[in-house]
Amino acid sequence: ARRFGDAIRRHTLFLTFRARDQQGRYGGDQEVDAGSVALGVGRPIAKPEFSFGVQSRDEVRQQTAGVAYELEWQDRGELSVGVQKTSYSKSVETPLGALPETDADPLLEYATATFHATPWLAVYGSYTEGLEESPVAPDNAVNRNVAAPALRTEQFDAGVRIALPAQLRLIAGVFNVEKPYFDLDSADRFTQLGTVQHRGVELSLAGTPLEGLTLVAGTRFLDASVSGQTVN
Repeated sequence: ARRFGDAIRRHTLFLTFRARDQQGRYGGDQEVDAGSVALGVGRPIAKPEFSFGVQSRDEVRQQTAGVAYELEWQDRGELSVGVQKTSYSKSVETPLGALPETDADPLLEYATATFHATPWLAVYGSYTEGLEESPVAPDNAVNRNVAAPALRTEQFDAGVRIALPAQLRLIAGVFNVEKPYFDLDSADRFTQLGTVQHRGVELSLAGTPLEGLTLVAGTRFLDASVSGQTVN
């Protein structure tokens, strides 16, 4: 990070690099039929003799480089913009062999801004692009254990922050989050079927109205929907 400017306007330039190598294993489980039972009536069963199978393994590798700029303007507000280039790959190896590898190399952008309209009122807004790791196809899919592509996400939010008496702060905002929707299609193939969208309103109240008392309260009104030709 490199900071420059004066006491009124402070500028900061960021250069970042992050990397991760994540490995996991799963599967190899065994189902045992315990027979029929009557609901609400317990009965003992003999201890089963398990013979677990070979597990599947997956590995996620990701490297991200980015640059960002931040402005802090005294009594006026803050501004932050940035861009990241990420390289993502996920591989899966099952007892039957390796499955096709999935990868992504998106350019992700974000921007946030806050404007201090008055000493007690601030208006904010932001836009963020992200990359979420997706699960592998479930066991009941014809392409079971295949790694789905990483999920490209988008998020908008905006709102107001109000300073109240007794050191309380009220935040009211709206948000909209969108990302791809994966599930089984009519041929039982785990694939992208559409888009899932979460949008709504968030309210929160926090502060220290009395010495020794901290108050935190909040609520969210959420409208969740899935759209797409296959889903419809």
